[in-house]
Amino acid sequence: MKKLLFIAILLFVSVVGLFALDGIVTWTWYENDPDVEFYRYQVDGEEDGRWIVVDRNVNEVSLTLDVSVLHTLYLQQSYDGVIWSPSSATDSEIYTEAEEPESEEIPEETAEPEVPAEQPAADEEVAAATVIEDEIDVPTVEVEEYKPLVYLDLGIGYMDSIPDSANPKTIGFNASYFRTFFKAGIFDIGVKGNVGIYTSKHLFYKPSQTQLQAYLNAQAIATTAVGNCDVWGAIGPDMGFTFINGNSVKAGMAIEIGLRYHRYKNFSIGFAVSDHYYLVPTTGMANRLELRAFLSRAF
Repeated sequence: MKKLLFIAILLFVSVVGLFALDGIVTWTWYENDPDVEFYRYQVDGEEDGRWIVVDRNVNEVSLTLDVSVLHTLYLQQSYDGVIWSPSSATDSEIYTEAEEPESEEIPEETAEPEVPAEQPAADEEVAAATVIEDEIDVPTVEVEEYKPLVYLDLGIGYMDSIPDSANPKTIGFNASYFRTFFKAGIFDIGVKGNVGIYTSKHLFYKPSQTQLQAYLNAQAIATTAVGNCDVWGAIGPDMGFTFINGNSVKAGMAIEIGLRYHRYKNFSIGFAVSDHYYLVPTTGMANRLELRAFLSRAF
């Protein structure tokens, strides 16, 4: 983004108390990037939850403040209302009671006054408003680039054919690659690739009847942060394979929901439920439900 230009305007209104000098301070800024859609500002701080957000049609703010002390306006801008630029800041001028615009006192009436009727009474004060302009060039600020979420998941799982309980119940290993590319509202959007291989319980006591099942899929994902967790949903094409004691290849769709709990900076644990629904060939349609637990490494 280009430079933001601030104009701070101070209008004296009144003197309150012995030390505080109140005035209306107006800060004005100018558009420096036609793609900016939102601004947010805060006076004397940059605390979360205290920003005031306005749209691109607003380019000034006026506040009644004690102008005997310094005040700083912090201003940020955003393309989407989610990711904000670093703050630009400008300070107000400091004015003491002695610097208040001088009052003009009308002398008391004499025995033969010649004061026009519209003149104020002798004990009234007339205060002139003072306007002070302060023009500041603020350093160039850039909106942060999107930082993708990248994870490698390794885990174990259980897979069963439903509702056909005659098919073997299997356990096995799985791996996933997870990456996002951009943000849409509260969701990060990206892709996910999964691969898994499972074996039936016959492996342990009837090896000759063992059957291996595997799958490979690619999914589109939408994920959002909830506290210390990421929750996502995913859908995409899926290929299923059967080896040993029956060879077959199936094609269909996989739907998945999952949760990743961030316990450490680069490592987390997660759980996922996936439904593999195979439609081709039509003579071998199958539905396999998979439950997974995994460890996740962030990059």
